[in-house]
Amino acid sequence: MMKRITPGSIFIRPMRSAAFAAVLTVTAAVGSNAQSSVFDVPALGHINDRTPDWLTLSGEFRVRYENRQGLGFISGNDDAYALARTRLNIGIRFAPVVQLFVQAQDSRAPGIRPGLTHNGVYRDEADLRQAYLRVGGIETSPVTLTVGRQLLLFGDQRLVGPLDWTNTARTWDAVRLELRPTSGMKFDVFSSAVVANRPGYQINRPVDGTNFHGVYGAIGSVIPKSTIEPFVFWRTASSVIGEDGTAGDMDKFSAGVRIAGSGLSGVDYSATFVDQWGDYASSDVDAWAYSLAMGYTFVSDITPRAYVEYNFGSGDTDRTDGRIGGFDDAYPTAHLYYGYNDLVGWRNLQNVRLGFSAKPHSRLSVQVDYHAFWLANGNDNLYNVAGGITTSTPPTGATDDRVGDELDVTFNVPISSTLSAGGGVGHMFPGPFLESNTLGAGNTFSFLFIGYKF
Repeated sequence: MMKRITPGSIFIRPMRSAAFAAVLTVTAAVGSNAQSSVFDVPALGHINDRTPDWLTLSGEFRVRYENRQGLGFISGNDDAYALARTRLNIGIRFAPVVQLFVQAQDSRAPGIRPGLTHNGVYRDEADLRQAYLRVGGIETSPVTLTVGRQLLLFGDQRLVGPLDWTNTARTWDAVRLELRPTSGMKFDVFSSAVVANRPGYQINRPVDGTNFHGVYGAIGSVIPKSTIEPFVFWRTASSVIGEDGTAGDMDKFSAGVRIAGSGLSGVDYSATFVDQWGDYASSDVDAWAYSLAMGYTFVSDITPRAYVEYNFGSGDTDRTDGRIGGFDDAYPTAHLYYGYNDLVGWRNLQNVRLGFSAKPHSRLSVQVDYHAFWLANGNDNLYNVAGGITTSTPPTGATDDRVGDELDVTFNVPISSTLSAGGGVGHMFPGPFLESNTLGAGNTFSFLFIGYKF
């Protein structure tokens, strides 16, 4: 039987507290019948046993319930809705090093408020998420070429990742060349365009003039138990508006390095540094960012890990001087790093994160995160994970750059090899900046999810 072709590990998180009892009921039922093949073996796995070795079928279904309270930091401005996503995967292996992968995706949002029904982050029925041909692709291949609609994921996804947390996620039309000159070295060279999720289109496609090119390396033979990851990215867009109101093209370059290590007597660490420059219509781009993180895993049956992190992303000192100083983190999976409420992103940001995770049971993992947020520059706005404005700063600048604090508690239950569940809650406690520039109510986000791989 050939090895299953998959698009990578599926990051599943997500639903809410009224449904918590249902999740526990499912968990208990499965736990009492752990040998049930419907949960131990994907449903399509039985079909794969009867199909030729060159054909593999797989899929997944995820449903998540979300509840948001205090939207816009307004008391009583609440929302609740469901998110349902189905994926069907087809893998065809023409030869040991030649394979085709196709993934169809259907994303729906029952109960979403009318203003978001056409938002491609929440829903996009029956579309083509991936369709690529790969030549190479095994660990011993010195060269691998992947052409077509595919995922891009580099490092810890702070700058480039598929953002699988969202209901539709992110994908690219790309040509990617993976080079492995030695066993401890790899370079990805790619030219791509991110696909725009637009409900109602037969097949989504990129926005004309919006392209993303780059090189991302991974060198593991220099520092013991560590990897050095140098990178250079180039983003283009047409018809952007500069600070003086003039329209033009964008050419934005980001270069930097990430260094990460683990297995150092319980210690793990990462450090990322990014410089950014280029043109934004008639304005110049001059921004930078860095992230420092360290963790320690204690020797214990429940594998407790404590960690600390500091993130800085530059802001714009003067929004009329023709110099754009706000850092742009390109295509991140930012939801992992700056709070589950998604109110803060890596632009004009100072962030201290303290966290703790553990596995008190083989089928339960829990995580607690505390975030403290400040503006990096009091003359710029507060931005969310998508780069949009969460809260505007007055023209005269912020009187206090202390944004607030967020506390997140999440849990994950891997019920079986095919079934998982989990959930969590996050609350943003407004600080002086939010209290002065909004109505000052707290913002709460809670969710519950269940996912099944078939």
